[in-house]
Amino acid sequence: MLVEELANAIQARLIGAGKTEINGVASLESAGPAELVFVEDTARLQQALGGRAGAVIAPEFWAPELGTSELATP
Repeated sequence: MLVEELANAIQARLIGAGKTEINGVASLESAGPAELVFVEDTARLQQALGGRAGAVIAPEFWAPELGTSELATP
């Protein structure tokens, strides 16, 4: 599934191109370029965006005014 398709499916705001193919979910430490990670705080977000994951889902702290999950492709 493309990141943009996932963003549409979960009604998240897409940050990035959205053309990355995602085929799994992984921990932040073990994620590869075709895997998605979820982070819950800003420290882990910075780690995720600098890591190998193909996509990152972050809750509303990324953009509190949205009130929805955020999907970012590093």
